[in-house]
Amino acid sequence: MSQELSLTQSAIPMPTRINTLEEIAQGLNASELSMQVNWTRGLNFKEMEALWGLCRHTHIHSGAFVKEDASVVICEGKNGLPVLTEFQKRFSRLGDQIVGYNHNNWLQAWLGGPGHFVVHDSPRVDGEVWINYLLTPHERHPDYPALLNNNVLFHPRGLFARWVYGGMVDVIRRVSENVVIGYSIRPDETPGPNEGMYFTLVIPND
Repeated sequence: MSQELSLTQSAIPMPTRINTLEEIAQGLNASELSMQVNWTRGLNFKEMEALWGLCRHTHIHSGAFVKEDASVVICEGKNGLPVLTEFQKRFSRLGDQIVGYNHNNWLQAWLGGPGHFVVHDSPRVDGEVWINYLLTPHERHPDYPALLNNNVLFHPRGLFARWVYGGMVDVIRRVSENVVIGYSIRPDETPGPNEGMYFTLVIPND
């Protein structure tokens, strides 16, 4: 099984080695979900940066992250940081909103808190989605932790929540049927070179 997994992953090229997204998307779409997760976890910051550029003209909408009911969709994530790279974002419908939070290990949760967000189509670029930490869900989903303001500092449930999530938006582009890539920005601030963080998410089928 491990040999099969290795062969399948090796058939999907690294983003820095190609000029178009098609080969990556085809390889991911032909792979099992677990293999897609493993491929994304093999991407470092440089590879994610290249993948982000390849996805410039793809299209996704906010409903891609949720089902028609209020059930929770768990997406496996990988960011481009040197440490604390794996996480989950959990999404669901709640009333007229699509809401979610970041499900992390105890250290990440203690440092940043749950990072509640609201998901909507981008107001700036057609075909992109915003995971918006500037907006607070109207109410708490029963399966989510208690709501915590993302601008809070030194709270026991999120010591540095303001620095981790405050004023932030994740801009999302589609990679394949199940894989997306995000780039974190603070839309009210002037960005500097390479400011922000890349990450990938794998959206389950069921």
